[in-house]
Amino acid sequence: MEHPNSNVGISEKVYGQILEMITSGQCKPGDKIPSENELKDMFSASRNTIRIVLNRLRTLGIIDTRHGGGSYVREIGSDVYLNMLIPTVLFEKNDLIDILEFRKAIEVQAVGLAAQNADENAISQLKAASRRFKQSASDPEKQWMMNTTLHMELVRASKNRLFITMEELIQNILTNEMKTFLISQGEDIDSNFYHGAIIECIIRHKSEEASFLMDKHDTLVIERVREFNRKNTPED
Repeated sequence: MEHPNSNVGISEKVYGQILEMITSGQCKPGDKIPSENELKDMFSASRNTIRIVLNRLRTLGIIDTRHGGGSYVREIGSDVYLNMLIPTVLFEKNDLIDILEFRKAIEVQAVGLAAQNADENAISQLKAASRRFKQSASDPEKQWMMNTTLHMELVRASKNRLFITMEELIQNILTNEMKTFLISQGEDIDSNFYHGAIIECIIRHKSEEASFLMDKHDTLVIERVREFNRKNTPED
């Protein structure tokens, strides 16, 4: 019998092994995976552990269970990998700098794509978001919200669904983490410059220049957050 405290570790191990069978091609899309009894014997695990693992795989869209017909491997697309990543990003305790660096990686690539893919509507949305950001200079809390909106519009202009989904996720995580920092900064003249310059590059289809400027902008934000954290972390 499995010790109650070991259930999480065992289910993670079994989950990883079954996932490896699928991602390695041992079990291909359309293949029927072994039954609960077969998996139980294969991994020396309880029926409850196997059911937990199968339910997780089903929730992530990796397998499809047919009533009375067993479980079958589904075609694994980009949505499945996103579904596997999102719980980790959402629920694990991540350092703010780590998240900002992850955001930078997405945004640098996204604005480069935006310079290639942005249509008239996307450019119109960017201009409007930039204008609202500038107009909110006297209201730090509103400017914080407009900053979030503008960064989101920059990524949306890329037309890359995965970048957009990850940016939405990151912005939701950063909402509370960044609010105090951004409000404390007051009017953000540097961001006005970078936002305007990046949008201009997108309009002129200058992909490398847009990515370069976004890298500089996000790097500056990260440096300022580090400095803000140093000043506001109590000394032992």
